[in-house]
Amino acid sequence: MKHFDENIIKLIRLFAYKMYLIQPDEHIDCVCKDYNTKQGNPACQRCLGIGQKIKIRTIKGVRQPEGMGVGAMSVNSERGVYFVENNYKLREGDFIIWRGEIEQITKTERYCSDAEKPVYYYCETIRKKTNKEIFLKNFHRILNR
Repeated sequence: MKHFDENIIKLIRLFAYKMYLIQPDEHIDCVCKDYNTKQGNPACQRCLGIGQKIKIRTIKGVRQPEGMGVGAMSVNSERGVYFVENNYKLREGDFIIWRGEIEQITKTERYCSDAEKPVYYYCETIRKKTNKEIFLKNFHRILNR
């Protein structure tokens, strides 16, 4: 299955584009975190309101939008599906910023072939809806430092 793995990676690399990965460190709380509510300050320029120390990385991946409806409430929302090479370690709870959109990873799966070696990540995301403008403003401030 070596050729199969190589072709999947070639396909991801062919369509991949630049995006940012924000990874919160669940072991280190930010100084802005309110210990009563367990939430960070949305205006914090250190953690972007997440409440934990963060790492920001540039990654390349492919996003495929996928519609999602909620039955009787007739609410339509879009979730994203990302395909990323295995050399990036993605986790649930991480954030992806792509074209001014902020999405949080809700599900990750590592796919492999019969060689039992992980080849790529499949991630499902939902859009961040609260404090989006403040988050992006502070994110761009961090990048311009």
